[in-house]
Amino acid sequence: NTERFAKPIDNIFLLKHAEIPGALVEVGFLSNAEEAALLETEKYQQKVAASIYQGLMRYFTNEKTPMS
Repeated sequence: NTERFAKPIDNIFLLKHAEIPGALVEVGFLSNAEEAALLETEKYQQKVAASIYQGLMRYFTNEKTPMS
């Protein structure tokens, strides 16, 4: 676990010069050997991609997330 927080950044070329809305999603720390190994597997990449997609769909359809 980490106690890091999201920080605003204004020096990402792609985001500053995009002609359509976009987002930069960072999904792991390559400095963490366990996360780096997971990020190399297609299964984990698919899981991450599906999670990002589901989050976007929930946001844009105003779907409420189930209570844990």
